[in-house]
Amino acid sequence: MSVIRHPLSKQLSSVSNYLPIQQLDVFDAFEPGKTEYWSANWKVVMENAMESYHLFKVHRKTLETVTPTQDAYYTAGCSRWALTGGTIKSFLGFGKPEDYQLLMLPPNFVAIIDPVSFSWMSVIPRHAGETEVQSGSLIYNDHGSNRSTRKFTDRFFAEDQWICERVQRGMNSCSGKGGTLVEAERIVVDFHHFLASRLFGCPSIPIYRTSTSRESRN
Repeated sequence: MSVIRHPLSKQLSSVSNYLPIQQLDVFDAFEPGKTEYWSANWKVVMENAMESYHLFKVHRKTLETVTPTQDAYYTAGCSRWALTGGTIKSFLGFGKPEDYQLLMLPPNFVAIIDPVSFSWMSVIPRHAGETEVQSGSLIYNDHGSNRSTRKFTDRFFAEDQWICERVQRGMNSCSGKGGTLVEAERIVVDFHHFLASRLFGCPSIPIYRTSTSRESRN
C-alpha cells in the first residue's frame, strides 16, 4: 500500500464543517488506554471499529444499552475521512441523551467524540493475521477517570476482539462470499474506496453527506 503524501491538514480540511458537537481544544487531560494484540487482519479490526450496525448483536449488554444501533446515523464521508453519529443515553454523567460522533481517518484511526471526551483507537498491522490495537482518551480534568467507565470500556473491547478474531477465522473459508452492506454500514464503503485508491490508484470519491438532525431521522 502506498503512503499518503499530502499533509494531514489537507486531508482534514473539510471535516470541521461536520463537527458541531464539541471544540476539541477544551479537553485538558490525557487518559491512557491499553495496547492489545488481536489475532485478526487490521482491515477487519478497522471495519469493526467504524460501523455501528453490529452493536445490537455483539454488544447487546454493553454498548447497545448506551448507544442504540437504531439511533446511529451517517453524517458525511469520502475516501479520505468519514463521520457517523448516534445518541448516548443517560450515562457517564449525562443527565439527558446527548449525541456523539465517530470519526474515521484511514488507514488506521477511529475516534469517538462526545461532550466529555475524545477517545480513539489506532490500528497497527503486525502481520496478515495480527493487529496491534492502541487506545486513549482526552477528557476534562475536572471530569476525571472513572473506574466503572474503564471497566465498561474493557468489556466491549473484549467483545470486539472476540468478533474480529471469529471473522478472521471465517476469512480462511474457500466458499464464503461475504454479505451485502446495508445503509447503516455506508462508512465501510468509504473505507473500501480508500483501499481502492491506495491499492489500485482509483480516484478519490467526492464527499457524500446526509442530514444529521434528529428530527429528520424520526
